Amino acid sequence: MDYSILIPDCINYYLDGFKKTEYPACFRHYCQRTEGIFQEISIRDPEACARELVDWMDAHPGRFFRSRRLADRQMLLLQYTAPAALQMGQEAFAHALSRIWNKRHPQYPFQVASYQELFKGFNNTILGFQLPKEEE
Repeated sequence: MDYSILIPDCINYYLDGFKKTEYPACFRHYCQRTEGIFQEISIRDPEACARELVDWMDAHPGRFFRSRRLADRQMLLLQYTAPAALQMGQEAFAHALSRIWNKRHPQYPFQVASYQELFKGFNNTILGFQLPKEEE
């Protein structure tokens, strides 16, 4: 399985896109890009796939700034991979990924949250006035 699709080289595109105005489009793009992988996971064992993904990330640490790469990957898993898995019906994979990642990298833990939960967390007020929420 090509896990580089779930953890792309263009990781900064997604991390920089975690803003109220950009997150819906970035999340849609991530879901479109990863749909085939999640279909493959549905055929295989989600627990084994989660373990393989974490193994793959650990085997490709990059040359420099290892702790920064771990933090970036943790944020990608939190903001995109786990919510995309939930959206595509792969709840077991999302929770297994969180559990395995947190055990291996306790200094960079993450909890599973849906796209809707994350999007609700953006500040929607200006000068104390509630702004209408942007929905997909």
